Amino acid sequence: MFGNGQNGFLPLRLRRLLSRGEAAAAMEQGKQQQLEGGGFSDRKEARRAAKERKKQEEATRREQEWQAKLATHSEQQMDAIRRRIVEVSHMRREARKARKLKLEQAMKMGAPDVVIDLEFSHLMTTSQLSSLMQQILLEYTLWAGLWTETSGKVQHS
Repeated sequence: MFGNGQNGFLPLRLRRLLSRGEAAAAMEQGKQQQLEGGGFSDRKEARRAAKERKKQEEATRREQEWQAKLATHSEQQMDAIRRRIVEVSHMRREARKARKLKLEQAMKMGAPDVVIDLEFSHLMTTSQLSSLMQQILLEYTLWAGLWTETSGKVQHS
């Protein structure tokens, strides 16, 4: 049946099912549940659609809160809020330009070969940040190993 015909290497639960002759019934039941449940891709698509609906509802809720907040202000206060929004937008644009200029200057000096932009890290979940850190560490380790193997000179293959 499995492997060399002995059940000694199987998990205890599966051995019990096999000993009772219920394994075939359990497998059929699992197949039937999968057919009734629509399969993995259908469930994945349903989860994706639910997530998208939730995201849309959250955006609608935030927009309604913003509109309600704005409705409580006078026209003069609204003008001040709009001016502040434009001001913050300009400040952010100038900060981006300064970062870009600084990076371009560093590149002219021959500084970094690899640049990782983490400007949107505040939007990432903890698990995404953890995964990103692992990827960066792996890349660093690979490059550091390549650097030392070639006596300080990186050789591309």
